[in-house]
Order: sequence, then C-alpha cells, then structure tokens
Amino acid sequence: MRKLALIFSLLILIVLVSGCVQQKPGMPLPDTTSTVITGKTVISDSGIYILDGDISCTLTAEDACIEIQAPDVTLDCQGHSITRANTDTRNAANIGIFVAGGGMEDMNARNTVRNCRIEKFAIGIFLKTRYSNFLNNTISNNGIGIYYDDYSSYNNFINNTVNDNNNRGVYLFMRSSNNTFTGNIIRNNGIYGIIITCAAYYNTFSNNVIENNGYDSTSDDYGGGIDVLNAYANVFSGNRICNNSKTIRCKFDAAMEGINDMCIPQGDIHFVQADINAQEAGILVDGGGNICESDSVSCDGTSISCNGGCL
Repeated sequence: MRKLALIFSLLILIVLVSGCVQQKPGMPLPDTTSTVITGKTVISDSGIYILDGDISCTLTAEDACIEIQAPDVTLDCQGHSITRANTDTRNAANIGIFVAGGGMEDMNARNTVRNCRIEKFAIGIFLKTRYSNFLNNTISNNGIGIYYDDYSSYNNFINNTVNDNNNRGVYLFMRSSNNTFTGNIIRNNGIYGIIITCAAYYNTFSNNVIENNGYDSTSDDYGGGIDVLNAYANVFSGNRICNNSKTIRCKFDAAMEGINDMCIPQGDIHFVQADINAQEAGILVDGGGNICESDSVSCDGTSISCNGGCL
C-alpha cells in the first residue's frame, strides 16, 4: 500500500511539472510566443508582438516605424511609446504604425494595436485594413492622429485618446465605411477633431468626447469638432461635442469629382457622383443623446439634437 501511495505521489508530481494541470477558468494563458520589438520593424508574419520599452525611429520619406503587413497580428505596446527621433511633421509619408494587414485583398485582417503611445510623426497610425481593433492607445503631437485610407472598413477604434495633433485628430477618407468609434477622447487637435470625406459612410460615433478642436485653423471656412464633406449616413449618438471652434460643419455636393484636392480620382477610381440617394440618406444621422452647445446642430439640411451641458 505504501508503495502504491508513493507511485501515485510521483505521478502527481510529474503532471504538475509537465504543466498538464487544468487551467482555472478566467486565468490568462502564459504567453510564450511574443516577439519583442526594439526598433524599426516590418511585421510580415502573424503572431503577438510586444514592446518592453520605449522605442524611437529615425525615418526618411515614405517610411514607418512599425509596419504590419500580415493578418492576425497583435501589437501590444504595454504602455510604452513609439516616437520619431527627427520630429519634422511636414512630410506626410512618415508614419508611426502602418497597418496594412496583408493588403486590401484580405477581407479579414483581424489585426489589433493596443496600449501604445504614438508621438511626433506626420501620421500616428495609418490604416489600410479591415476588421481590425485599436484599443487604449494615446496618439498625440503628430501631424494627423489616425488616418483611414481607401476602403478601410469594419474597424473598431475604442477607448483611445487622440489629442494635441497639429492638423487632424481622426481622418476618414475615400469610402472608409462601417467603422466604429466608441469611448474615445478627441481633444485639442489643431484644425479638426474628426473629418469624414470622399464618400466615407455608415460610420458610427458613440460616447466619445470631442472638444477644444479647431482653434489653430486660420480660416472661418473650415476647422472645428467635426467636418463632414461629401460623406453620408454617419451616426452620432451619446457624444460630448463641446467647446470646439465650430461644432459640426457639413457640405454635400452631388458631383464628387473635382470638389477639392482630397477627392481627386486615383487610378481607375472615379467619383463622378455619390451613391444613389446618398443625399437623401443624410450627411449625418442623429442617434440621440449628444451634448452640444445648442439644442440642435443643423448640417446642410440634416441635424442632430443636442442636450445642454457644455461648460
């Protein structure tokens, strides 16, 4: 009997050492597969990538500090910063994190960028991807905070801070659609907090703080909290839109081609006219519960209702 008890004890010890004991519910699995990034990097394989310290990149034109060129990538900066060593933000080709996710042919890039501090680039995060998540990042002191390029759609931008960028905080361009923006702070950006243009549509903005934007604009014709130009059916609900140089500015023109430099056709893409019934769909859609300076904000024939409460 004592011999059997000894054998049984040895078996238990072997199981414990081999790690075969069942994981308790809710306990995180040990991470043994993360790749540590220590400087300028192109990510070409799926997997988990982390920063265990701040990194700084010296960039030339048309370059990025971290470039994600694969699907199913998680980049977790763990609260560390990504900065540009040479801080001239005038060249728009310099990017903090470029997220391509395997190219636009990949309809399910499924990338995640989280817990990063991104500073001193021409563009903090440049998206050319779909079905990706951007969580708990701070994007500040760049030229443009985050830029959604052609057809960047079905992405989630949640609990980020986009502040003190020289030009634009959030920039949605060229049919970037069905993106979700929830719980973000978009504050103190020089010209626009958010700009939505060139047929970017069906994006949803809920429970964000959009304030103190647009005070570096030198023109009365542009700048402010939210600017919507030739885009439609974007939904705003439960946002705090306060103390911007302008609350919301909208313009819709049925002839997309040649409206301004931002909407010039590229390659074989031609925006001669917006989608059928685009104007009837509304430049913006009132989801209710927004806090603004006035009772409502009219925007080229459509409006959103506002609850008082701005100080």
